[in-house]
Amino acid sequence: MEESVVWVLEMICVENHGVEAIKILFVSSYLAPGIIASDVLLSVVMESRSLTCAMELLKKHSLIERTGSETDFIIKKYTQSTIRNILKNLGLEKRFLSHILCKLWEQLVQVKYVDHLMSFLTHAKEYQSFHKLIISVRDLVLNNLLEQTRIQEAYSFSKVALNFLRNNLGVTHPITLDFQYNITILLGEMGKFAEAEKLLTSVLKENIESSNQREEFITKHALARHLLEQSKYKEALAIFQTILGDEDISETSDEVVLAAWHNYGHLLMNMGQLSEAYNILRDVLKRTREICDPEDDDISNTRMIMAAVLRKQGRYTKALELYDEIVYDRTQSLGECHFKTLMAKESYALVLIKQQRYDEALFIYYDVFEKLKRALGESHSEVLTIRANIAGALNNKGEREEAYEIYTDVYQKFKVTLGEKCKESLRVKHNIGLIHFYNGKLKEALEVLQEVHEGYNHIFGSNHEDTKEVETTVWSLKNQMHWMNLENRSSITNNLKKIETTTKNNTVESIQGYEKRWPLHHAAKNDFVIAVKLLLMAGASYCEKDCNGKTPLQLTSNERIKYWLNLTKHLFRCVRNGNNFNIWEYIAVVNAKDRNGYSPLHWIAYHGNQSALRQILEVGVDITQVSNKGNTALHIAVSRGHRDIVEIMLQRAKGSEVKKLLNTRTTISGSGVLNVAAKMGHLKIAKCLLKYGTVYDIINNNFETPWHLASDPLIYEILNDIHDLFSYIKDGNEGAVIILGKKGYDEIEAITGARNSQDHTLLQVAVMNNRRGIAGKLIKIMKESDGNGRR
Repeated sequence: MEESVVWVLEMICVENHGVEAIKILFVSSYLAPGIIASDVLLSVVMESRSLTCAMELLKKHSLIERTGSETDFIIKKYTQSTIRNILKNLGLEKRFLSHILCKLWEQLVQVKYVDHLMSFLTHAKEYQSFHKLIISVRDLVLNNLLEQTRIQEAYSFSKVALNFLRNNLGVTHPITLDFQYNITILLGEMGKFAEAEKLLTSVLKENIESSNQREEFITKHALARHLLEQSKYKEALAIFQTILGDEDISETSDEVVLAAWHNYGHLLMNMGQLSEAYNILRDVLKRTREICDPEDDDISNTRMIMAAVLRKQGRYTKALELYDEIVYDRTQSLGECHFKTLMAKESYALVLIKQQRYDEALFIYYDVFEKLKRALGESHSEVLTIRANIAGALNNKGEREEAYEIYTDVYQKFKVTLGEKCKESLRVKHNIGLIHFYNGKLKEALEVLQEVHEGYNHIFGSNHEDTKEVETTVWSLKNQMHWMNLENRSSITNNLKKIETTTKNNTVESIQGYEKRWPLHHAAKNDFVIAVKLLLMAGASYCEKDCNGKTPLQLTSNERIKYWLNLTKHLFRCVRNGNNFNIWEYIAVVNAKDRNGYSPLHWIAYHGNQSALRQILEVGVDITQVSNKGNTALHIAVSRGHRDIVEIMLQRAKGSEVKKLLNTRTTISGSGVLNVAAKMGHLKIAKCLLKYGTVYDIINNNFETPWHLASDPLIYEILNDIHDLFSYIKDGNEGAVIILGKKGYDEIEAITGARNSQDHTLLQVAVMNNRRGIAGKLIKIMKESDGNGRR
């Protein structure tokens, strides 16, 4: 096959523009395979007409292929390999590589041609004379790949380049160590902090042995930053305290030392030492302004961390003021659309989220998203991160369906651009898992979050705060699923009472399965902050006592857990007293329960507070929750005679929720809501329940239907009519239509909405029994009734 290519080359040489064609072919054989833009070859064949003619000649002999563009072409890997073998066998490869270097260097160093540069270097590394060049361009290639957000390829190149440096210069050579240090920055971007730490440790060892104190300080500082990223706070703290020692911020003139103080303040913030962190950052800011240019970006970066401290302290107004100043300054110096300006706006929006000002935050997020998308493209990692933040804000608003769609799309794009195991992909996947959890899809949530935990553990290590957070979430999920596997809440209560009786004098640790029986107590005692939040969201009792008579609040010393439990306590104080409140302050705990298993929704239904009901339904509360005795909030509203509350709840409930609400039976008496309405004599409520499809003959534990229990003759009559009509229609008795036609529109709505014990309506019974004439007349009556009702 090689002989045939040689023969074709000999033919090309004697044709017009043959020499130019040979040059193009030889040069292209050392570039990246696939589509090659002709402008990269203009320095090889400088006259554009000659270049075009030469390309046509190569196409004529099938050595290159056409593309959709007249100026681009495709060269196959096989053709490239054959040409390279010919040149190598003739002993001309090294000389030709030098020719390419001379002619194409200005093109190869451009960001868009980084693939061609890497291809050239791959072949040039076989020759010693090119090694110096290869060593000199290592950072250029790495930076060009990063500029195109080709993170994974940059990582692969860095490993190959590092091995090349180690083999040719030695492990301890300054250039090798310098490149090793640069790789750690890339590893940090990828979230591979443990790998970065390992590389930095070896660099540090060589710096110490060479007595280079300056390099030792820089490397230790970098190592401390990577430890900080891994939440190895104690190790990072020890390094910072060693390198900073007795340094006085107000006296240093070294920007590297100030940068270390800046990151030390960042560390203290993450460790929760907020006041000390703020004071250090304030001093760093003051000194940086004294010794650096007023436009120095370090000033802005320090102010960003200070604003983050204020946010963590809950000083939202001050944080917003500082972010506002940063946005203004960056807009003036860098421009409104500069990346750093937009990042400051994003941080501003984060504070608005903390204040539950979701619409304002979303307005900013969408603005930042559009500007970043225009500048970087919609698949850039930063653009995707903003979209994920938008999803987070929507999720906080209760718009989980839209949030889920965005998270899913972002996750798929992160997988393509950065890989499935990168920190960005995993964090979005984490949020997808949490939405599954909130939607009650516990199995799906557990599967996703276990994968996230595995990924976090690999990237960050087991001690990182993100790893611990998802670990406790998985733990909470398993406990929640354990609850669901038990028959009902009352059996749990009975079991707990039995255990409490038999283990009265025992310690908590001696009780087998304590964490499964009292997961909230276990989480509170062991400082599992996220687990406490999730358990409250899932409907745990915030004030239930364990076998030692202790509540979760009495067992914890953690301030964040105390905050959530006290917040829940305050919410229940409001709802028990029938007071109005701002639901957005309590959104994270609206599904929590008291010791009787009552949720805030139960108490709102008890008091008939329509305003509070609309608010709590707006944020996505679990409307089907039951108390320890099996009462839903609808049971409570019905028993209290709050007809408007009943109507609102049934209007706002989703399809499957309506059915569950209407037909859930209490634990002791087995009463459905219609049983309760009939017994209490609430006619309008009974009609409302029937209209929405409750089973008219639901049986309680004493084998009594609502008809047996009815204390109001009108309820008795309507239930009796429904019973007769089901029988008439099944038998094809046309008298059913006459009876129904004489009823008022509200009764028609109730009768036609009612279902029998097989969950069928009158119309469905007519259709199933092939009573088409009756079915048609039923539909006509229902339409007329609907029209009268609207009028």
